[in-house]
Amino acid sequence: MVVEFGWVSGNRTQHNFGGFHCCYFRDESLSRILIAWELGANLGHIAPNLPLASRLREMGHEVAWVVRDPIIAAQIIKDPARRVFQAPVFLRKVRMPGPAVNYSELLIESGFADAPALAGLVGGWRSLFDVLTPDVLIASHAPT
Repeated sequence: MVVEFGWVSGNRTQHNFGGFHCCYFRDESLSRILIAWELGANLGHIAPNLPLASRLREMGHEVAWVVRDPIIAAQIIKDPARRVFQAPVFLRKVRMPGPAVNYSELLIESGFADAPALAGLVGGWRSLFDVLTPDVLIASHAPT
């Protein structure tokens, strides 16, 4: 299954999930869908994907979540069949002259300027992909 956001044409079906449009090729096979949230805080990267995850489960697809904060995820993902895993996160503090003013600085604060740390994060994600074997990845503020 190929999931696309924002447009529809040809051999696709369109659905509106929480204010955004999700389109996918018509495919009767069941897929493993992974929804990933790596950076940011609170509910803003889980809540918008809840309607999509619910609809995918109704269609028979297996949905798993990899999240920055599993405690917050447990509070909002109410599906009894939920599968939630901890995302690899950068735990060190990076001293910046002030708050991040652009996405590049946000990535620096998240370990992207530290090659060994970034290699560890990428290795963690690759291990999750090896174990979960997703067919589709939906990345919500998950740049690694």
